[in-house]
Amino acid sequence: MKLTDMSLVCLSLYLLICVYGEELVLPISNSLGSIRLNILSPPNLGRSRISIIAIHGMNPMLKDEYRTSFLSQTLLNKYKYQLILPDFHSGGEEIAPGKCSYEDFNIIVEKIMSQFQDRKFVLMGKSWGGNMSVNFAVHSLTMRRSLGN
Repeated sequence: MKLTDMSLVCLSLYLLICVYGEELVLPISNSLGSIRLNILSPPNLGRSRISIIAIHGMNPMLKDEYRTSFLSQTLLNKYKYQLILPDFHSGGEEIAPGKCSYEDFNIIVEKIMSQFQDRKFVLMGKSWGGNMSVNFAVHSLTMRRSLGN
């Protein structure tokens, strides 16, 4: 059987996810419950101290899209960044996409960042996640401190 280039890519992605993926359930607060985080780390984290928090959109069928995307694999393998993928569909109704308030989202992202204190962060999002991420960047005390304001 001859493997095509595409099947090799799919096999590589599958092996990468199985070997380097870690799941963490992070308690947020009494009122918000907890959220599941998928943490993907490169084989050798090396000198890079950067974690990317990637926020998905509203569609629950696409919540794992960052796990297997070409962008994620490039960030992991070429640049040695750690990826933190919170699943807003894994928590209670209060934090589900479309129902989560900006304030609750900010609390959740701050809580995630506090678990990885020795790191610098990039926050990125798609669709609903992009909207929430921009709001976090504008209103977050953590972001203002990192900008020196």
